[in-house]
Amino acid sequence: NPTKTWGLFDPNAQLDIPFDWAAWLADIGGAYVSHTIDPGTVLDEVSSAQSGGVIVALIKVAVGQIAVVGTKYPVTCRITASAGGLTLIDDRTVYLKIVER
Repeated sequence: NPTKTWGLFDPNAQLDIPFDWAAWLADIGGAYVSHTIDPGTVLDEVSSAQSGGVIVALIKVAVGQIAVVGTKYPVTCRITASAGGLTLIDDRTVYLKIVER
């Protein structure tokens, strides 16, 4: 399913996952306001930052959790933007498939 983007993720990895909102912000003539990262219960957000409309979240398996090989876990980025006096909110989700690499 092309709308369910996924990538490979080792259970011992700690990797940057980018969410590119630049085109969306340009299309709506909007400005970035804030964002949240929802890594679910198995994964954990170490940190996240925004620059030029790209939000990069540093993700790892949460302490005490076991990521099952072959399973895809969602990571959702929710952005809040301001455009024309309106507050707009959108989500994008990527799935990280656990593999031993």
